[in-house]
Amino acid sequence: MATNATPTFSQEVPALLAGATRRSAAQLAEARLHWRQNDDRGPVTQIASADLADVDLMAIDALRQPTTPTGWVLAAVRISEDVRQIDQLIANLRAIPAPRVATHREQLVRLADLTGAEVEAAIDCLMRADSPQLQRTLDEEATLDRWYDQAVIELAEELADDHGGAPEGLPALAAIRSMERISGHAQHVVATSSVWTGSRTPPA
Repeated sequence: MATNATPTFSQEVPALLAGATRRSAAQLAEARLHWRQNDDRGPVTQIASADLADVDLMAIDALRQPTTPTGWVLAAVRISEDVRQIDQLIANLRAIPAPRVATHREQLVRLADLTGAEVEAAIDCLMRADSPQLQRTLDEEATLDRWYDQAVIELAEELADDHGGAPEGLPALAAIRSMERISGHAQHVVATSSVWTGSRTPPA
C-alpha cells in the first residue's frame, strides 16, 4: 500500500518545478524588454530558487520511501538541474547590454520570443503532463534549432563583412547561443516530464 509520501511528492514536485520555471520565464521576458527598449543594464545577481531547494530535499526524502518509483525521483532531480542551468543562462543574458545595432536588437527580441515560448511550453507540460502537448513541443525542436543556426550564420556573415562591427556583434552572438542552450534545457524538461504523463500519482 502506498504511503502518504508518494502522492505528496508526485503532486507537489511538478508544481514547485513549474513555479521555479515560471520565474525563469519572467526573467527572460525582462531581458527581452531591455533589448527591445534599448536600455542599459547593470550587473545581474542570480538568486537561487527556494522551490528547487525544496525539490532536492523532497527527492532525498522520497528515495527513503519504498513505494516511490525511482524514475519519478530521478526525473525531478534532472528537471531541477535543467531549471538551474536555465536560470544561470538567463542571468548571463540579462547582463548583456542592448546592442547598438538595431537589427541585432530585433534579432535578439525575435529569438527571445521563440525561447520564451519553449520555456512556457515546459511549464505547461510540468503542470498538465499532457501527452499530445509533450509530443508537439518536442517536434518543434528541429525547427527552433534551424532558427538559432540561421541567426548565428547571418550574424557571422555580417561580422566577416564588417570587421569594425565585430566587437559590437560578439555579445549578440553569445546571447543567441545562450538562448539556444536555454531552449535545449527547456526541451529536456519537456522530455523528462513525460515520466509523469497520464497520472500525478505514480504506481506503488
